[in-house]
Amino acid sequence: THLSLLPLEIEGEDMLMLTLRDVTQDKELQKAQVAARLAAESALTIERRSVEEQRHFLAMVAHEFRTPLSIISTTIDVLEMTTGDQRPEISAAFDRIKRATERLVRLIETCLNEDRLGEIGGSLAREPFDLIGLVRKVIQDSRGGTNAPRVEASLPDTSLTVTGDKALIKIALANLVDNAEKYTKADGRVSLRLTPYGDQAVVQVADSGMGIPESELPRIFDKYYRSPGAKGIAGAGLGLHLVKRIIELHGGRIEAASVMGQGSTFTVRLPLSMDSAPPEEPQSD
Repeated sequence: THLSLLPLEIEGEDMLMLTLRDVTQDKELQKAQVAARLAAESALTIERRSVEEQRHFLAMVAHEFRTPLSIISTTIDVLEMTTGDQRPEISAAFDRIKRATERLVRLIETCLNEDRLGEIGGSLAREPFDLIGLVRKVIQDSRGGTNAPRVEASLPDTSLTVTGDKALIKIALANLVDNAEKYTKADGRVSLRLTPYGDQAVVQVADSGMGIPESELPRIFDKYYRSPGAKGIAGAGLGLHLVKRIIELHGGRIEAASVMGQGSTFTVRLPLSMDSAPPEEPQSD
C-alpha cells in the first residue's frame, strides 16, 4: 500500500489530505513485464542458435551434394565425348541427366544465397560495375539445351554503370531468366531487355509461357510461395523472394505483369551511377 499526505488550506484552516493507494496490481504488472522480457530474450537466444545451426547444416549438406553432382556432370561430359555417334535415345538420356543435375545445383545455390542474404543484411559489397557486361554473362550462363527456349537479348550501345554487389545482382537476374525458361516451352520465347530511363537501369525479362493468374501476382514474391499451377516444375519457392530482396537492398524495385496463356514480364529498376545517361522509357514486350 502506498501512503501519501498532502497539506491543504481550506477556509483559513490547515488540513492534511491522506491518500492510500493499493500498489499490488502495479507490482504484479511490473513482474509480468519483467517475465515477458526475460521470456522474449530467451526465445530470441534460442532462435539465433537455431538459425546458426541451420546455417551450419545447410553448408554441410551443400558441400556433400556438390561433390557427387560434380562427379555426375563430369562423367556425363566424358561419356558424351567418348561414345562417338549416339542413338537419339542415348543423347536424350544424357540430356535428361544433365538437366536434373543442373536443377539440383541451382536449388542448392538458391538455398545458400537466401542464407547469405540473411547473414549480410544491409552490409553489401558496393562497387560500380557495367550492367551490360553482367547481363551478357547471365545470358551466356543460362540453361540453353534442346528443351529450353533461346534467350533473346536487347542491349543498349552505351555502358550502364550501377553500384552494388555484382554477385548478388547477377543472382537476381539469373533467377529471373531461369524462371522464364522453366515456365516456357522449347519453341517459346524468352527475352531480356536492358534500357536506361532517367536515373534508372530498367531490366525486363519476358516470356511466352503459361502465365500467372492475376489473383496470385501479389503473392509470387512471398517466401516459399509456389503457384498451384507450378506442380511438376522444379523449385522451392525461394527464387522470386530472393530476387525481390536483392533488388530492394540495392534501392531498386521489381514489378510483375502477366496474362494467362500468353506469358509474364518482370521489370526490375535499379539506380544508375552518376556517369550513366538517360533516354526514353522502355515499353513492355
